[in-house]
Amino acid sequence: MSQFDVYPNPVGRSSAYPYVVQLQSDATALNSRDVVIAPLIPLTPLRTGGTVLLPAVQVAGIEYRVAVPMLRATAQRRLKEPIGDIREARWLILSAIDSLFTGG
Repeated sequence: MSQFDVYPNPVGRSSAYPYVVQLQSDATALNSRDVVIAPLIPLTPLRTGGTVLLPAVQVAGIEYRVAVPMLRATAQRRLKEPIGDIREARWLILSAIDSLFTGG
């Protein structure tokens, strides 16, 4: 279980949000029962406009947006095997988190 690993969505609405990404640092996730996640939203013609709060990523060759404004905590045990990771988008995601909390 690592930061930026992508998992099948463990909660409802999985068709709208098929995957989630773990955003919490590995160092803090190891000592916690819960981890911070954000859903990945499939890129559709209605969602082509970007904002800094919705960084674009690819999972299995398909484009998604990381819905940083929808981040939440979930129990680690609910996340099963990761299907991949989006570490290459680290700085885009961290910039979105920074903008969410600081407006910058």
